[in-house]
Amino acid sequence: MADFVPPDEHATYSRVGYTLLGGLWLSVIVMVAGFLLAAITGIHQISHVAPLQDIAAELRAGQSGALLSLGILLLFATPFMAVLVALYQFLRQRDVPFIWVTVVLLIILIIGFAVALR
Repeated sequence: MADFVPPDEHATYSRVGYTLLGGLWLSVIVMVAGFLLAAITGIHQISHVAPLQDIAAELRAGQSGALLSLGILLLFATPFMAVLVALYQFLRQRDVPFIWVTVVLLIILIIGFAVALR
């Protein structure tokens, strides 16, 4: 017999799962678009990953490497978004222990992003 999952928990699992899946697919689509743009424009080798502050300018310039960089950035941001979705769900459910665990995880992710961007 299958275990019963309360509707609130099922909604949390579903929303977090769909956030992770959506972020994965979005990043893959953006990276594939970068590869296609590189193939169309005849660029056979991407020489660098665009720095964070340069991605917008390089996207406006139509550089395929910027699309690849954006795809990687979206892939890194996906778990962060999933934690935010989980935090929202736990706040709605007033599940205090999970709220604290999620806040600590969020702080760890923010510290990790800050260290990575240095």
